Amino acid sequence: MEFKTIMEKIELELDRLTFERAKTLAIVNQSTLSELISHVIERLAEIQEKNDPLMGLYADVPEIVDEIVAEAMEKRGYTASDHPISSFPLLYKERD
Repeated sequence: MEFKTIMEKIELELDRLTFERAKTLAIVNQSTLSELISHVIERLAEIQEKNDPLMGLYADVPEIVDEIVAEAMEKRGYTASDHPISSFPLLYKERD
């Protein structure tokens, strides 16, 4: 089964020197600026996972983290409306 990646458009503001460095790195690596930025983010995520392996375990399943946090909040007596984090859509879903 093949998955299609949904792309998002963003706008960045970079100082001139950083922009020139990025263009040069993209050329040297035979990539576009978008590919370069994606690669850098992937590498930083790998480094973060090594620094915090527990969070790295859940990187692909944010719903599980949301459920863990929601359950912990509930056990401490909080409800969705008690906490500002309730604005996150997956964190406090209705229970069946």
